[in-house]
Formats: sequence, C-alpha cells, structure tokens
Amino acid sequence: MDSGVDATRPALAGQLAGRPGVAPAGSPQGWVDRDKEAGHGTSMAGLIVGQGGDRNRQLGIAPEATVQPIALSGSEGDGNDAEVARDIRWATGAGADVISPSIGFEQPASVWTVEAVQYALTKNVVLVAATGEGGRAGGRAGGRAVNSPANAPGVIAVNTTTRSGDLSRYSVGGSEVVLAAPGDEIIAPVPTVVEDNGYAVARALVRRPPLWPGWSRWCGHATRTWTRRTCSIA
Repeated sequence: MDSGVDATRPALAGQLAGRPGVAPAGSPQGWVDRDKEAGHGTSMAGLIVGQGGDRNRQLGIAPEATVQPIALSGSEGDGNDAEVARDIRWATGAGADVISPSIGFEQPASVWTVEAVQYALTKNVVLVAATGEGGRAGGRAGGRAVNSPANAPGVIAVNTTTRSGDLSRYSVGGSEVVLAAPGDEIIAPVPTVVEDNGYAVARALVRRPPLWPGWSRWCGHATRTWTRRTCSIA
C-alpha cells in the first residue's frame, strides 16, 4: 500500500501479482507509480521482490514472492485511515500473506484500523508498518510517538537503522516498537521520470519499511508467534 508501482521496471518484470486495474473500489491504478518526485512505491517493491539477474535488475530480499500493489489516493501515496482500513481488508481477501501499509498518521489507531488489523490477523496475515519520522522533532533518534497503523495492536512496528547499525535520527521511540531494520541510504529502483537510469538512493524509510515485509515473506508461512516483546519463527 503505497504510491503504486511502475510495472515497466526491469527488476520488477513478472513480480507483480494480480493484473492492471484490479484494486479496491475507489483506489487508483496500482500498476502506475503516482509519486513523480521519488517513485516510492516502486522503490519499496523493488527492495522486496526485485528479481536480479544482471546489473540493471536489483535483487530484492524476497525475489520468489510477488507484490500486489495498492495505490493510496494521494498523489504521493498518502491517504486516510479509513482508506487504509479498507485496503487492509481488501488485501486480506485477495490472499495476501504480508501487508505493509506505507503510510503513517500521528494519532492513535482508529477503530476502523484496529478492526481491519484484527480481521487480517484472524486470516493469519502478517502486518508490518513503519513507526514514523521522529527526526522532524529535532533530528534525534527516538523522537515523537509511533504512528498509526504501526501503533495498532497486532501490527509489527519497525524502526530504521543506519548502515552502521545504529538507530537513524529519523527513528521513533515507543513501547509499540518491535524491530529495527536497515532503512537509510538504500539504492532502489525508481521510474525513469525520477532518475534516467532507473535507480536512486532512498533515505528515511521509517514510514515505509520494505526489508522486514520481504524477510517475513521469505520465511514463508511457518509457525509464527508475534508479540510486541517477542518475535519468533519456528
């Protein structure tokens, strides 16, 4: 759930599930990236399911998986919590194993969001969301509070780390945080309208963390036990 995905990128050939035009009622076309400034949805999809194969095709963390792109209504992949709740339900019904809403609201999770998350959990779906962007509150790690939908019970809230393994200055603190994953200065595919060569360096992926959803899918549907304090896969 992001800005959509540019289906023409070589790294994503054959990696998108469904077909063009299949989307929740009222949603934009998911096979087109509406973010003309950064191509965020394309970057996230490439980091998860990029198939690799040569120097022009990035290898993602879960290349045997596929992505069903759901475009949020804003021009850069922004929406509202009612839309996010609707899309979680739609993706669950479409058979998603892992759902990653690429958005964050600085507020408690709404009733719609909480109920949608609980519905997805009853279908054995893993939900992963970024904690938010704490750096806007002074450029320090641990600023602000965990955003919705990451703060909804049952969602795996993911912070971001630097290349050295430290929490990035964009990271957010809070009891809801479960994990931290690389999310700063990562090379990812983008539409050529963003960069002529089709790749760019993505920064501050704390609102849209791609690596943990990919890792979740790579591990498959093994026996899972998720809590805010523990994460085990057996």
